[in-house]
Amino acid sequence: MLSSIRLMNSGRIPLSLYDVGGLSIVLNFIECPINCSECPWESNINRRSARLVPLNIQKIIDLINQYRADIVFLHGAEPYIYVEYSIIKKIKNGAATTIGIKANPLIARGNQSFEALLDLIDVIVFEVVSNRDEIDLQIQLLQHMLGDSCIKSKHVEIMVVVEVHRDLGELITRIINGIKGSSIPINIVLTNGEYSSLDTTMINKLRERYPLIQAPLADIIEFASTLCPVCRSIAIVRRGGVVYRTSIDDLGKCRVCGYKLVSTKVKKPVKLPLDILLV
Repeated sequence: MLSSIRLMNSGRIPLSLYDVGGLSIVLNFIECPINCSECPWESNINRRSARLVPLNIQKIIDLINQYRADIVFLHGAEPYIYVEYSIIKKIKNGAATTIGIKANPLIARGNQSFEALLDLIDVIVFEVVSNRDEIDLQIQLLQHMLGDSCIKSKHVEIMVVVEVHRDLGELITRIINGIKGSSIPINIVLTNGEYSSLDTTMINKLRERYPLIQAPLADIIEFASTLCPVCRSIAIVRRGGVVYRTSIDDLGKCRVCGYKLVSTKVKKPVKLPLDILLV
């Protein structure tokens, strides 16, 4: 069920190394089968508690063109449950845009609707939530999915959604152990939004082992920014999901060490914080 269409900074999805500094049209869905007690996108509510929005293909295409959005992102409840292949194909063809989707391995693994959409999807944000008993299963399924040849051809990021901060260090360590040798960004999302209470020492220790850890939505630059995994310099200065400065050249390489960090062109950042309800 589609509940809203929003214009926002791509970093607020959050995305760390795709469409850096760009804008996204975000389609947010409700009635999530994961049904967490707290959800940053309010996807756990049902249709009786929310306004529903018709999925008007031409309207979405017009909004993409009007705001020159770089990506259409299907967010919230597992969107592939509600969106058909033909709809995404028409949007992609009509606006010549890239398509991103959020997916939790508990539902997406082996899901025919998800697999059917893969050839149209450019970006996948895999979600791992801490307030579920199946944390180990989520990580195990994530490992299997990351090994899929079709998924390997996409831009992939991991989003760790946490309610209780004390769970964070252990959870991220387990994810790092599960994706050894990977260079996939791990983005921290706190359901209560209290990023100022993050443990700086813990984050620094995690980054020593796996530099591509950040909390893009944090108001503290130290947590929100992205480090180059090779030279450990700050490659993307970010706060509150908004990119303010980068140290990345036109080829997506770190200006300090030359490491290829970003596969898409880095545009002049939209420095204004945006999260606008369009429909």
